Parts: sequence; C-alpha cells; structure tokens
Amino acid sequence: MEFVHEYQTPLRTADGEEYLARVYADQQPGGLWEAWFVFFPIAGGRTLATDRETTQSKLDDVIYWATGISPAYLEGALTRALDRLPEARLLRHMARAEAAEAYARAEAEGYAAAADQALARARRAQDDRLEAAGQLTGRKGRARPRKGRVA
Repeated sequence: MEFVHEYQTPLRTADGEEYLARVYADQQPGGLWEAWFVFFPIAGGRTLATDRETTQSKLDDVIYWATGISPAYLEGALTRALDRLPEARLLRHMARAEAAEAYARAEAEGYAAAADQALARARRAQDDRLEAAGQLTGRKGRARPRKGRVA
C-alpha cells in the first residue's frame, strides 16, 4: 500500500467534525492500481475510508488523479466514507424495513376493505336471490331481513 497524496484543507461534517483527507493506493495482482480516500479526524476518533475511488494502470496515473480532486469531490467522498460506517448501514436497513412494514400495513388494509365490500355485495346478492326465490314460490316479502347496504 502506498501513500499518494494529502489534502491541506480540512473537511467539516454537518455535526462540525473536521477531517484531513489522504489518498492511498495499492497494486492489484493484475498490475492495475486502485486508490481510495482515508479521512483522519483532527480532534481524534475513528478514521474513515472510502471504497475504491479509481483504478489506474500506473501509480503515476493515481498521483495525477489525486492532484486533480476538487473540494466538492472530497466532500462527497467523506459522505461515502461516513455512509460505510456500520451504524449508518444499520439506519438505512431500519428505514427500508420500516417503509416495507408501512407498505405491507397499507396493502393489508386495502385488502381488508376490499374483502368487506365483497362480503357486503355477496350478502346483497344472496338476499336478492332469496327474495327472487320467494317470489317464484309465491311467498310475499323477503326471505330474511336485509342488512344495511354498502356502496
């Protein structure tokens, strides 16, 4: 693993933590070089790293790439590094699970409402059938009292 470049301007997160960024690279078995950012907290604490940010054919190409990184790109890389933390991944999983649960509840409520409407229609149809059967056999009125109609 090779140290490639250090950026002099600290990066600040939304909660005020400051980090210094460095680029490191490592040559892969096929000969290509992969590079990534490592963020060191100025006040101490957990060091953060991104996943691979670039793949280059030579170490000199990684150095050239690293010297052209903009502050906006570094900020995005810091965000990606923070997103790789286990607690950030857990929060994303929890949010997805909560959304899936809300969707399942809404879907179940929709099915329950449709079932209630179908049952009400079936009862009306049965009442109509019994009434028609009663008229055919000469009985007057309904075969049984109707329940309230559902629109």
